Amino acid sequence: MNDTDALARQSHHLIGKRLLVGITRMNREGKVVSRTQHYGTILRINLREGLVIQDEVTGGPMALPPLLHALKPSPLYRIYRLKSVDRIVTGIHFTVVYTLRPPVLQ
Repeated sequence: MNDTDALARQSHHLIGKRLLVGITRMNREGKVVSRTQHYGTILRINLREGLVIQDEVTGGPMALPPLLHALKPSPLYRIYRLKSVDRIVTGIHFTVVYTLRPPVLQ
């Protein structure tokens, strides 16, 4: 069994589910530079592209790291207010938060 087979087996139940994504960008000093929110339907998950959603904020596909352990189940009845795009969203199956930091300079 290879890594691709393992990822496919672990992720097949996620295809077609709706994902809410929070992204926080930090600077080198550890201060928040920006926060964005995206949501959409999971289209595919593989090692080459990552976790790809059809982003309902931008209208296009969005590739994310395939960190399946970071996905948190969400009650479908929960209502989310996306401040970064001023939208109300429901029907979310999973949420995930990514914090992006610049590389450490040696």
